[in-house]
Amino acid sequence: MRRSGSWQVGALALAVLCAWVMGAMAAPFSGGDGTEAAPYEISTVEQLQAVKGYLDSHFILANDIDASVTAAWNGGDGFEPIGYHTFWDGTTWQGVFNGTFDGQGFRILNLHIDRFDTLDGTGIGLFGRTGPDAEIRNVGLEGVDIAGGSHNVGALVGRNAGLVEECYSTGTVRAGWQFNGGLVGANDSGGVISRSYSTVDLVNTDRLRNSGGLVGRNDAMVENCYSTGSVDGLWFLGGLVGTGSGTIINSYSTGKVTGADGHTKGLTYSSMTAVSSYWDIETSGQDDSGAGEGRTTEEMKQQATFVGWDFGDAPGVWRIEEGVTYPYLAWQEV
Repeated sequence: MRRSGSWQVGALALAVLCAWVMGAMAAPFSGGDGTEAAPYEISTVEQLQAVKGYLDSHFILANDIDASVTAAWNGGDGFEPIGYHTFWDGTTWQGVFNGTFDGQGFRILNLHIDRFDTLDGTGIGLFGRTGPDAEIRNVGLEGVDIAGGSHNVGALVGRNAGLVEECYSTGTVRAGWQFNGGLVGANDSGGVISRSYSTVDLVNTDRLRNSGGLVGRNDAMVENCYSTGSVDGLWFLGGLVGTGSGTIINSYSTGKVTGADGHTKGLTYSSMTAVSSYWDIETSGQDDSGAGEGRTTEEMKQQATFVGWDFGDAPGVWRIEEGVTYPYLAWQEV
């Protein structure tokens, strides 16, 4: 009997220890277990940063997040991009974000990232690099201040191979070299950017090239998107997309494009496929483009200009106030 009691005490102690260890190892989020059925819930900027340790999990934002404090993080380097420390294992990229992230319509405010003094081209943005299974949707980044010293810099994703849907960005992006955009730096083969927009200004660093208002390099699909921010750099610049070999469908740009003579164009610098896509020849200061169709400001505020676009109800993709606004996305009304 004494031996049995001793065993029971030992078992109880072991159970308490295990419970303590499991509690200490619990994921640092507000709720959920990271599965598709019960995604991790993110309520604070610290929890947002913790996503970098759970690259294959599922996440939702539970509220707006003020990321102003990131300006003082890491000696001024700010937020560390999610999926930043990536490497090629001979078959595929490792260390990329391959989970899902649903902002549920909430915003991330005043995110600060400053990697301008580094030459790391892995990817700079809220997400550094995403894989083919990644899905990022329904989130707004407002007032970003993001800088990268090399290439693949974007407010939301530095280098994308997954899905970006119903997302937007505002603020400034400063990059030292090429493949930089207001929302996504580079959209790799297989990547899709859909029903999203950016008003981010790309700041001139005297070396900025192969960059655009929404995406720097597009080798995949951009559909039902727009950008209004300015692009100020050196070579191979476009209002929506810089360069690439991908496709643009039902999209437009209005931002001013400034650079070296002969190295700036309207919608995109490259001669990629562009279907029913347009740029404002007046506000952009560009009368030529590698693809797309140029229109006056007046024409850009007329629904008839946008051939084949879905302006219908229930729910439709686009809205416009005839003669008053450029087209905007239907989900922006919600």
